[in-house]
Amino acid sequence: MTETTIQGTVAQDAFHFNLALGYQGNTMTGSFILDTGAFELTLSEHTAATLGLPNLGTLTIQGVTGTATAYQSEVDLQIGGQTYAHVACIVDPSLGGTQLFGLRFFIDSQLQLTLNPAAQTLVIAAASSASQPAPTPPAQAAYTVEFTDKPSADGFVQWAAAQGWSSKAVAVTG
Repeated sequence: MTETTIQGTVAQDAFHFNLALGYQGNTMTGSFILDTGAFELTLSEHTAATLGLPNLGTLTIQGVTGTATAYQSEVDLQIGGQTYAHVACIVDPSLGGTQLFGLRFFIDSQLQLTLNPAAQTLVIAAASSASQPAPTPPAQAAYTVEFTDKPSADGFVQWAAAQGWSSKAVAVTG
């Protein structure tokens, strides 16, 4: 990807946009909010069921609205004519119709974002084609994920290892 512009809408202090999603031949368009405070791509249960997304392990997530039981999955995204396969995501059954597009995808894909609220556009560019270099993610980052059962924890550790993540400690609560 060199550069693509996504037209959206600024409403209620957030940038709303649509993207094509897919998984194993199933496709749909999803409504998203660019959420720089969320790290993961977070999908609704409706989207996961429509696409037939796999449950790769249950986890507990905590956000500004409280704690919820969710699960790790993967989805294919189409942005600017390019398909990104097996993008890590979280499926949150408590999430309504508008889903959250966090920063992990853009960091992992080394993409630069330029949001223009006045024009209501989001420009996504490869770091090499950007006029300024993309910021380098921190060398080390720590995240806390709690599991309520050992099989879910083990599944998440296996998935994380396949993504190139390392884990220092895994705790099962409850």
